[in-house]
Amino acid sequence: MAAKQKPRKQLDSLKWLESAAATKDSRPVLTAGYISNGAACAADGFRLHVVWGFKHRDNWITFKKTARDATNGRFPDVWAVIPPQNTETETAIVSVSELTQAVSIARVFAKASDDKVTLTFMSGRVYVTGSDPIDGNAQTAIQALTNRPNDLRSDFAVKAEYLIDALAGFSGHVTLRLYGNSRDVLTLGEHGDRLALLMPMIERDPKIDTRPVIDEALEARPFEPGFSVKPPAAPKVKPAKVAKAEVTETVTTDDAGMVHERIEIRRGAAAFADVKPRLTPEKNAEFQRGEAPQAAEAAAV
Repeated sequence: MAAKQKPRKQLDSLKWLESAAATKDSRPVLTAGYISNGAACAADGFRLHVVWGFKHRDNWITFKKTARDATNGRFPDVWAVIPPQNTETETAIVSVSELTQAVSIARVFAKASDDKVTLTFMSGRVYVTGSDPIDGNAQTAIQALTNRPNDLRSDFAVKAEYLIDALAGFSGHVTLRLYGNSRDVLTLGEHGDRLALLMPMIERDPKIDTRPVIDEALEARPFEPGFSVKPPAAPKVKPAKVAKAEVTETVTTDDAGMVHERIEIRRGAAAFADVKPRLTPEKNAEFQRGEAPQAAEAAAV
């Protein structure tokens, strides 16, 4: 289990948990948090925050927005919404500050889409995009340590506010993980003493179902006090392979006294070549004396 938290860090953890608690009292229990066996949880049906290291075993956490009758109910089994460790995943380790800045830029263009930004996972990069039908879109690419094949990509649409709230609980670098073939769950952290889980923004038919998947799972399995969970181990991510650049320089001289320097740079399948013609020292001397008009014309070309 994670080490017990110091008072100041515990206060920061409580503030981070509060950001994930529900603000509406349609389900009063979700306006509060719960601690069991050192793990504190808060969820609002769209996201989940978990912090390990609290000394209390079974106890409610009340916030300023907690409904009066919240503690009269039963807190749901939030761990039921965390995918199993053997679920197919896609991982990216990114800078917290860079991702936060990219999301802040993208959400400026996401007002018309209910604050929706899209994370695109690709080899060595995560792209953050916000779109507006009138103003256009903004996209930022940030470096990432990924386990992504070069020719594949995955998109995950998420509410920018929830992602920024989740990132506020981390510093340095954070592990992003997409679960399942349909990439329908995003987690942040997955090691250390904190975990955030976010559900995607999916367009659904309101006549059929308007609740997020996480809300359905919380309702399906009620929480039993005394549950014990351990923070998962840090994921092992193989860094993306980057081909080394090969530089080739070729020098040739033609009959007109021109020296052609060809520099070719090749990295994997990509290549760049540059040819620079110039006069030989002998022809250059002739040109200065006005004895090599053909070479001068060639040099001008």
